[in-house]
Amino acid sequence: MLVVTAITIFVLPLSWAGSLSPWKSWQTLLPILLGAALLVMFVLYEAKPSVPILPHRLFHSRTANMTLAAAFVHGMILISLLQYLPLFCQAVELETAIRSAVSLFPTVVISVVFAAISMMMVSVASVKNVDDTGLAIGLLLTIRMFGGLIGLTVASTIFNSVFSASITSIELTGSLSQLNNPNKAVSFISELRSLETSPKVLDAVLRIYLGCFKTIFCTMAGSWSYYFSFY
Repeated sequence: MLVVTAITIFVLPLSWAGSLSPWKSWQTLLPILLGAALLVMFVLYEAKPSVPILPHRLFHSRTANMTLAAAFVHGMILISLLQYLPLFCQAVELETAIRSAVSLFPTVVISVVFAAISMMMVSVASVKNVDDTGLAIGLLLTIRMFGGLIGLTVASTIFNSVFSASITSIELTGSLSQLNNPNKAVSFISELRSLETSPKVLDAVLRIYLGCFKTIFCTMAGSWSYYFSFY
């Protein structure tokens, strides 16, 4: 219960930061700090129970710690890309939803191939504490999904912030006036291919979408580079 509450309090302000409230406002910072404090309390509390949910012995290995960190970053990047790469194809390349799925097919194939390779590597690797295998796998998947949750929240905030800051440079008329509300930017993507407007205005709108996606992709690439800087 404590960890669920902590994650909820920590993630919610990330979703409204930059849109409903500034990043530096107390409405954003207070829940983030409170959620982080509750997460720390949960980790410290897990040292007391005889059968803890999160045994501290799992963190005694540097290899395990780096693997968990990699799982967090991997989840953050992968889940965000699976969400925004199809939207990129639809908004910038003006592809249909089906065509964008086909464009994403090579990425999915590569993920499946490397997942199979990882399984084979695990089967030949030595395991010191067999009894902790189930706990370690559960912790790995939990942290990976937590990373995906953080990644999606951050990516959504980046998209809304960049879009709202950029769209003001265009005079929006007709159906384009919906884009004055950044929260409708994603749902409006399906209408871009059939939009009746001048090529100049359409190009300007597509460039704004492109800028939003580029910022998200650069942020995710930067997070992966930051992780590798520890090696």
